Amino acid sequence: MLTYNKIEAYIESLLDLQKLTTHKSVFCYLELDEWNLIEKHFDTYIYQSPCENYILRVEKDFSEYGHHLFVKHAKNFQNNPYMPKIFWYSENECMNFTFMEYLQPLNKKHSAFKDFEDSFPLGAKEVDPVLTNDNHLEEALNAISELVTSQKLESDISLKNVMQRPNGQLVLIDPVV
Repeated sequence: MLTYNKIEAYIESLLDLQKLTTHKSVFCYLELDEWNLIEKHFDTYIYQSPCENYILRVEKDFSEYGHHLFVKHAKNFQNNPYMPKIFWYSENECMNFTFMEYLQPLNKKHSAFKDFEDSFPLGAKEVDPVLTNDNHLEEALNAISELVTSQKLESDISLKNVMQRPNGQLVLIDPVV
């Protein structure tokens, strides 16, 4: 089973290998080790672990994006069910790595989707005062609002930035730009 220490050592070994050779990148090594590339957006690569229980998100040229700031901030709220479980995070001068729980695309038929849709204005760009009776959601939205204010980011809370755990629990991902 993968542990945080193992994944950290694994990524560090991939980075060391990349320094030794010019013809293979971290991405090639991940694929050789049977990590499945499940999504790619611009300079962000999302891999599913060989055991399918974890995600490794690799971002190149990340300094202009707010995701790495959100990940660091979310680590302070790991008991909040609306925040992603971040097991390990690391960055170097040109990449960052986030080892986190596996999340599924949002099931729009699930009752939690309707609850979220009803409690938050669709397409809103700013975190409004809480529109729900859910204390955990209130805490998550306040944490995002705090990050947006302190880092001068833009909020991007929308249904495209919500995923769910296998048990149906909604999770906010990428809520800042």
